[in-house]
Amino acid sequence: MDININAKNHLHQTQLNDYYLNHLSQKFERYKFIKTLEIKIVKNQSDQYVISLTASPTNGQVLFAEADEALESIALKSAIKKLSTQLEKYKEVHYKSSHKNKSVFQ
Repeated sequence: MDININAKNHLHQTQLNDYYLNHLSQKFERYKFIKTLEIKIVKNQSDQYVISLTASPTNGQVLFAEADEALESIALKSAIKKLSTQLEKYKEVHYKSSHKNKSVFQ
């Protein structure tokens, strides 16, 4: 899975890249069908962090989740939770992996 990070004008670019690469790899490594994962981090005019995650599966549509919070870490957790829910539904529909086939994806 390729992870692309877009965080223009962020204060801590190198630490940010390392943290997000490790964190997102751990959270989404079990979804083997994801080709690319993109994260965009923006601080808007009202000092809220807007984090958007875009996952591109090998077969099917692009999945998108976005969260905005005052703290970057909370926005990240919220966006991950939203995208994980979509990925679980995608996995169940496209790979017929309800509770019967859990071992295939773990």
